[in-house]
Order: sequence, then C-alpha cells, then structure tokens
Amino acid sequence: MRGHGRLRVTQGDHVVARALARLLRLPQPGEAVETHLVVTPCAGGERWARTFGGQPFNSRQYRTADGVAERFGLVELRFRCDSNGNVTQFRQTGAALIVGPLRVPLPRSCAPAVTAREDRPTPHTRHIDARITLPIVGLLLAYSGAIETDDGHDRGERVTA
Repeated sequence: MRGHGRLRVTQGDHVVARALARLLRLPQPGEAVETHLVVTPCAGGERWARTFGGQPFNSRQYRTADGVAERFGLVELRFRCDSNGNVTQFRQTGAALIVGPLRVPLPRSCAPAVTAREDRPTPHTRHIDARITLPIVGLLLAYSGAIETDDGHDRGERVTA
C-alpha cells in the first residue's frame, strides 16, 4: 500500500524532548509536512516506510496474541485496535526494549505512551492523529492530517499506529 499527504508535525518543548528528537532523528516540526507511506509485507509482518519532509521514520508491525506490535529500533510498542465503523483507536497495552532474543517489558512509569486514531471518511482517505509522550517530559512527537492512498490496492487496512 502507498499513501501520501501533508501532516502537521509537532515536537515537545521540554529540553529532554528536543534532545531525544534530535538523537532519535524524529521528523522535524511543520504545519504541512509532505508525507509518504509505503507498507510492504516482510517476514512475520509489514515494513512501514514513512517519510516526513524527506526524513525517514520507519518501523515494522506484526500481529501479537492480543493485537498488534510496532517496533522502532530497540523499542516495541503493543496495541489493541478498537474499530467502530470507520474509526480505529489504537490502545497501547505495553512497551518493551528488544535486544536480540531478549524482550524486557518497560513499566508504564518510564515507557513511551502512544495514542493514535484513524478515521476513514472515504475508501482512500485516512485522517491520522498520533501522539508520543514520555513520563515527566511530556510530548515527544505528534502528527496529524490526511493521507490519501494511491496504489489502487487499498483493502481498507489501517494506516496508523
């Protein structure tokens, strides 16, 4: 699946949030950041190649016993997907550090927290709203806006998490 759009991208104001955003190479803030998405199947799941203003923000998603997981480097976030008509809410159920075969669950008191929502007003349009926060630090990254799928093979799958 392929998609494109312009999203509003914001980062947190806290000095630690700004430092982490640079260190992790998170997307730069902007009001209408050109965004592209390519989702491709891979062993055990899907590879999500996102670019925000030409800057990559990639992950891998895969099914778990109770929902879906998304992995960014060493960090794994787990979600339950609650759908109601054309709206999907992603409810975070856990976070962990993954090093080789070792999975270390993170307590909520120090784990990143993600909230995400996808609205599908048409078969090829997705309104996305995603926020990543950290305890004490607050907002790390948020992005929102519309993505249009453009590959002609849209099957109604989710676009965010």
